[in-house]
Amino acid sequence: MKLSEFLKQQPNNLNLVKLIAAILVMITHAYAYGRGYQLYDWYELLTKKEYSLGTIAVLTFFFYSGLLITKSILRHPSPKDFVWRRLRRIYPSYVVVLLFIVFLSGPIISEYSPGEYMSHPGTYRYLSNLLFIPCHTLPGVFISNAFDASVNGPIWTIRLELVCYVITLCCLVVGLLKPKKIFYTLGLYGLFLVGMIGCYQAGFLSLGTFVNVLLFLTMYYEGMIFAILSDYITIKPYVFYMALAVFVLFQGLGWYELSFLIALPWILLWCGFGWRGQWKMGNRLGSASYEIYLWGGFVGQLVCYAFGGYMNEHMNMLLTIPISILLGLGTHALVEETLKTLGKKAKSAPKKEES
Repeated sequence: MKLSEFLKQQPNNLNLVKLIAAILVMITHAYAYGRGYQLYDWYELLTKKEYSLGTIAVLTFFFYSGLLITKSILRHPSPKDFVWRRLRRIYPSYVVVLLFIVFLSGPIISEYSPGEYMSHPGTYRYLSNLLFIPCHTLPGVFISNAFDASVNGPIWTIRLELVCYVITLCCLVVGLLKPKKIFYTLGLYGLFLVGMIGCYQAGFLSLGTFVNVLLFLTMYYEGMIFAILSDYITIKPYVFYMALAVFVLFQGLGWYELSFLIALPWILLWCGFGWRGQWKMGNRLGSASYEIYLWGGFVGQLVCYAFGGYMNEHMNMLLTIPISILLGLGTHALVEETLKTLGKKAKSAPKKEES
């Protein structure tokens, strides 16, 4: 079966895989939040602290994002429509989570008094995240936690996601989202890589962050390529098993980056679209995987704070995961469903007659 046919299949397990990815991020962070930098997840130990389960999870998000967003923009090739759809999906939930953290949670859990907290310039500096300008600390919040005073640090990947959207939009505008012109997308992709190298050399990125950024960008780009060539790519069970064997082999040889970039995309395609069975509840929960991800970092630190700043990592997981899922589902229902309702009302509203 062609990949293009897989992408049209309903139902599938895409949301379930994304839910698992969001949970893996919380599992990885539970080790750091509970004991600081003293503990690492089992995969992080296996790779000699080079990569974590969270790394695989974020690679999963970026690959699916590149695949699905490119396929969507090929169906609706309008730059204006693309920008609106992306902002509508990313921004409302992002704003709700940030404002909740700053103005509802912050005054309660800060070691400053509510008056001191609300008058502190650092409180409003954190709002720079609304413009995707990084700031991960709030006055007096989590300052006694084992990890550090980071407030929802994982949201840094949202900024990188926006960079990927810019790449896709540029490819659309100059007409490169076509199989015959796919080679030219390498040039545009290369320009962004040069920009990342420049940021690293200028000291804006650490080596670890730089490597992760390159991997995430490349996985998104691979998703783009798969979407553009979806009518020519055949997906069969043996492809999944071959990719899985290659992944395990490369992992064993220590070729982690190659295992991610060569084998992981094929594994994700089969898990998301090719698997015949479907867990309906998992997919229903996974529809809010983005919102769950937005809450995960903050909730993990909040749970640790509730236990005095230090706690068992497994207890952190057991509490953080269900709380984040509930908050994610609530945010998804509040924001996404409200937007859908408002959109329907706007379409059904009678237009004023011209005089």
